[in-house]
Amino acid sequence: MTNEPKVVFFDVDETLLKGQSQQALLHFLFLKNKIPLSFFLKICAWFFLYGLGLVKSTEKIRMVAVSFLKNWPIATFQSELKIFFDANLKDRIYEGALEKIRQHLQNNDSVVLLSSAIEPLVAIIAEEIGVHDALGSRLETRNFAYTGNFADEPLYGKNKLQAAQKYLAVNNLLNKKVVAYADHLTDTDLLDFADFRFVVNPKKKMRSLALREGWEVLQFKKH
Repeated sequence: MTNEPKVVFFDVDETLLKGQSQQALLHFLFLKNKIPLSFFLKICAWFFLYGLGLVKSTEKIRMVAVSFLKNWPIATFQSELKIFFDANLKDRIYEGALEKIRQHLQNNDSVVLLSSAIEPLVAIIAEEIGVHDALGSRLETRNFAYTGNFADEPLYGKNKLQAAQKYLAVNNLLNKKVVAYADHLTDTDLLDFADFRFVVNPKKKMRSLALREGWEVLQFKKH
């Protein structure tokens, strides 16, 4: 990889940090009696099946997963996210991932966190680790509160690639080389698009694909 400034898209869950950030957030809110047990267990079951690669259709459960935010004031949720990051996510971040991000920033690369997780959560993670740009699944708002719906399609699969391409176009970066860090089979569209691909802590099927395609495999551990 050359020293020429590039655009780096860095996935969050199981790439930047261990586990599923949105599942961890729901657990945090459940313990604070912000969401009911039945709702929490339903979402946890989905995340478990997703991690095993057994979930085919994700649209319905993703819509349900943000419904708890209906009528939550934006400012209140932002405060909860800051507390959540300090109490939970900070210790989940892979030191190896942070080091890669530091190296890219030192090289004047544009680093973007890109995740299917909800945008406010991705944004607070980016802010806390010194990354200026974050792309996540946008939430609909009305009268300074969330409606419990997405503003548009969640950044999953091809939608994640389209978000990356839109970011490049809007920021006049289409002439830049693209680097992608990701972990999951659903990220293959983004990885195919990138000029430099890194697969982080892959499971068996993703590892086989990475080896077949000649993509570099990285193993990160918690700091």
